[in-house]
Amino acid sequence: MKKFLYIVIWLYFSCLLTANSGYYAEQYATDLSDFSYEVILPKNQRNKDVGYYDLVIEPGKTSTVQLKLTNLSPKKLTLSLKYNSAKTNSNGVIEYGPNNLVKDSSLVYDFSDLVTGPNKVVLEPHSNKVITLSIKAPMDAFEGYVAGGIQVMSVENTEMKKSDDDNLVVNKFAYLIGMLLSEGEVNELKPELKFNSISVDTQKEHNRLLLNFSNIKPIYAEDMAVDVNVKNKATDKIAFELKKSNMRMAPNTQISLPISLKYKLTEPGSYILSATVTAKGGGSWSWEQEFRLSEMEIDQLNKRLNATKDSSTGQIIIFIVLFISLCLIVGVTFFYRNKKRKTRYMNKRNDREKNNRLTGQSERVSKDG
Repeated sequence: MKKFLYIVIWLYFSCLLTANSGYYAEQYATDLSDFSYEVILPKNQRNKDVGYYDLVIEPGKTSTVQLKLTNLSPKKLTLSLKYNSAKTNSNGVIEYGPNNLVKDSSLVYDFSDLVTGPNKVVLEPHSNKVITLSIKAPMDAFEGYVAGGIQVMSVENTEMKKSDDDNLVVNKFAYLIGMLLSEGEVNELKPELKFNSISVDTQKEHNRLLLNFSNIKPIYAEDMAVDVNVKNKATDKIAFELKKSNMRMAPNTQISLPISLKYKLTEPGSYILSATVTAKGGGSWSWEQEFRLSEMEIDQLNKRLNATKDSSTGQIIIFIVLFISLCLIVGVTFFYRNKKRKTRYMNKRNDREKNNRLTGQSERVSKDG
């Protein structure tokens, strides 16, 4: 009976998890334990205490650096290498790998145009290979950093398996090796942020506004904090707000910072955005921008909101039904278990009483005899 009860509870929680998640993850056999890399620091490395390239280059000259790749596995490996310009994602995290983030208009020199190397490297089992990367410096001198990264991944991980399930999630493992290119001292250079736009995002699954701004200088913006509020112009009341900290921005990149509209039914009309961004070193930028939410945009937002509510209601109903079902199953199980135990007890009691009566009768017969 205990085993049956455990199975029922396990099935319940399995159903609960299935109802709450529409996908599953598949992990390939090849992961980061199968290969490794070593950054071979050149003479023109600025900071020799870091595990990435921090190179001082000269205008118009071509230089090279080396990267050692090691196959730690007993099978042949093919590694894919991709060269990417650093960008900033919507969470204020710098991306050094391949991505679909928009390139900022302030970017003069793209890392992927300056740094070249092999796109694929084949490693025999338990072997290593040193590859050469070429850096072609721009003819004109530049200030600050050109920042980017090199992604190293097993080809087995890049070839995603075909599946009829649109919700399949595949874990991919890769090393990202940063590279900074500069021509002189960068310590005196400070970031400069520029407001670009405030817009409504009606393409994603969540209702949100997007605050887009750029770091137009070739230097990192560190330890950023953002304080945003959006007021309804007609009522002068705050409709939405956002506070976020511990953010970074790469040189000459932009960020589309999402401001959640949560589960509020929004009204069409004029709104006023007030935003303040601070960064390490005392930098502070404030913007105020009036914008309008049209009836069409509001209609799209509210339709999605209602659809989300309906979906949430459906999940709640499923959970309630499952919970009631579990309670009924457990209740019935305990009822019959207790009934069976009581029946066994009564049977034993009756047997004892019967035995006692028989024993008493035997003793009287013996005395009479």
